[in-house]
Amino acid sequence: MNPEDVVIILSDDDDDVSINDSVYIVEDIQNNVYPVDPSNCSRSHDPEGEEDLVVTFCQRGEVLPHARYDCTAHTFTPTDSDVGGPIESNQLFCHQCFCYVCDKVASECSVWTVSGVCHCNAHKRSVFWSNKRDKVVLGYLQMFNFNLLEIDSDLRLAVIRRCLSVCAASLDVRRERDREQQLL
Repeated sequence: MNPEDVVIILSDDDDDVSINDSVYIVEDIQNNVYPVDPSNCSRSHDPEGEEDLVVTFCQRGEVLPHARYDCTAHTFTPTDSDVGGPIESNQLFCHQCFCYVCDKVASECSVWTVSGVCHCNAHKRSVFWSNKRDKVVLGYLQMFNFNLLEIDSDLRLAVIRRCLSVCAASLDVRRERDREQQLL
């Protein structure tokens, strides 16, 4: 075992810690792992006195992609349908924030702070913003009153292909009509 690995040893007996005990390698130690000062160790105690847990290392959590309204780096002020401009600090975002409406990274949203649309104020608890998102994500399927839970990517692709084939057929009919008129 590499001595640079973080190891959690679980044992029923505090005095008897051996290699045969349950050992879990949590993660390689990297720049973001810090030894904890023993005076700051938290001890979780079972009310019946059977189990104790001591935390001896801590690590910064990895920031995963999230909607802007769930960002822990910047506070979000929810509004129901305000599109006039950013509310308080809603226009701020971290590198993992994404636009709730566009479903793109916030830095790629072309209307993030544009007055009249202002996606930076969007959140899932607003019917207004949920409807905007459904229009973007569902596209043509919204006219059939589907919601996002009722469809999958195969159905979306099938509808898009069908719409394209109807458009192509309509275009073919037009071209044929134009040719007939040119021959007359």
